[in-house]
Amino acid sequence: MKSVRIYLFMIIIVFLFGSCSLDRKNPLDPHGNDNIEVPLMVVGLELSSTGGVVNIRWQRSEKVNKYRLYRSQSYDGAYELIQTIAMTGLETENTVTAVDDNVALQQYYYYKVSAVNVQGLEGPISSYKYVLVRM
Repeated sequence: MKSVRIYLFMIIIVFLFGSCSLDRKNPLDPHGNDNIEVPLMVVGLELSSTGGVVNIRWQRSEKVNKYRLYRSQSYDGAYELIQTIAMTGLETENTVTAVDDNVALQQYYYYKVSAVNVQGLEGPISSYKYVLVRM
């Protein structure tokens, strides 16, 4: 009974005075520093396979320094970083392309991509897409 009273007392205190609003001073915290922009999630991920390789493309984002390409052999398995694609800033295409030739025929592969900005912050990793490797 005593613990219930203490719990109710704490709820009343939080209600009356608000929660403990922390002053965010971490320079790497994107929510506490207006100068930090975390890249948006990569969209438009498309896969195709011909000739025993996987062709990968996605929509290019602004203010991105590089992209990280991840691969797994199951949708819920561990995704391994297989490529880092650097941007020069001189790209004119609206899409980024990559090729994965380290694959086996008649196997399914699952891919995800993330964007990394100049500050080195990696944005959220995209949803996965999968492809069957064909000749």
